[in-house]
Order: sequence, then structure tokens, then C-alpha cells
Amino acid sequence: MLLNDALSRTTPRWSAPAVLFAAATLFVATVIVLAGVASRTGVGASRLDAPTGGKMIELTFSDIAGGGIAAETVSAGKQVFTIPRGQDGFIRTAIRTLAQERQAAGKSSAIPFQLGRTDAGRQWLRDPVSGRLLYLDAYGAQNAQQFQMLFDHFMRSKQ
Repeated sequence: MLLNDALSRTTPRWSAPAVLFAAATLFVATVIVLAGVASRTGVGASRLDAPTGGKMIELTFSDIAGGGIAAETVSAGKQVFTIPRGQDGFIRTAIRTLAQERQAAGKSSAIPFQLGRTDAGRQWLRDPVSGRLLYLDAYGAQNAQQFQMLFDHFMRSKQ
């Protein structure tokens, strides 16, 4: 009994909560350090490559009476495609999101968006003002199909 008393006074006691707290603190500190290193060096970062090859059109979008959206090409001929109210929600969402980012940054809304398709068939939408690039197939085939319809309409009218 005397030996146990002597050991208990000289040996620190770690309880399970204290060990777990120390491990969690060490884990969080490690994550913060690694995130800082990654943000400064780019190690582990994923980046989207800029689209190369393929075809591209420049489009402006504007609200029209009745809640629709008009998509208009910038090239000669100025073809217009109307998206009626309540249809093609993904186009509306994507364009409004990019337009709101421009507005929040105090940037011009007059510069057209770029819609394209690479030689490999990937569709993309780019805002040259913010530099934001969206690969549309990443949002699902049905959503990408909405932009495909828009792209095909303008490509047919160019011919």
C-alpha cells in the first residue's frame, strides 16, 4: 500500500479526456500548418486548365418583360435566343451568379460571357471580367444540356 501511494504521488495521471483533448489540439494545429503551407506553395491544390481548341461564342444576357432572359451574340448578325420565364433554370442560375459577382465587385456588366466547347466535347462558361471558369458538365448532364441547346442554336445561326 505504501508503494502504491508513493507511485501515485510521483507519476502524473492522464485521464482519457485529457489525452483526447491533447490529441485533438495536435491534430487541429497540424491541419492549420499544412493548410498554410499548401496555400503559400500551391502543393496539393487542384486547378482547372483553361480550355483549349474547340469553338467559342460571346454572349450577353438581359432580362426581358415577363420574366424571361434574352441571350444575344456579340458577333455580326446579333442573333437573339429567348429563355422564357420558368425554363432552363440552370442557365438562369449560372448567369445570375456570375452577374452578381460582377456587380458585387463593381465591375462592368457590358462585357460578354464566353460559352464554348473544347475539341474533346467539354462545355464551359467563362466570365472574362472575374476570370471565373465553369466546366458545365461538372453540374450534371441535364444542366449541361441546357447550355448545349443554347450553344447549338447560335452555332447553327452562324453557318
